[in-house]
Amino acid sequence: MDFRFTYTKEQEEFRGEVRTWLEENIPDEMRSPVDRLDLTDEQYKFWREMHPKLAEKGWLYPTYSKEYGGGGLSGENETILLEEFERA
Repeated sequence: MDFRFTYTKEQEEFRGEVRTWLEENIPDEMRSPVDRLDLTDEQYKFWREMHPKLAEKGWLYPTYSKEYGGGGLSGENETILLEEFERA
């Protein structure tokens, strides 16, 4: 029995959008270490400044309703965001 989850074409397109955005907007030196408590002051400041940009895309709180400032995205899209941020 195969328990792998498969994403739809639209979800894979979303993955591509996220991956491209991360590659274009996050310099290597600003990528978070495995332990987020180990951020340098510069990394912390960078990511705090990125929050409004992520919120504008609906990625800061992806499954919250747009009415409350979220992205209105599905749980699957939130998983894709987490996977791509982790990969990056």
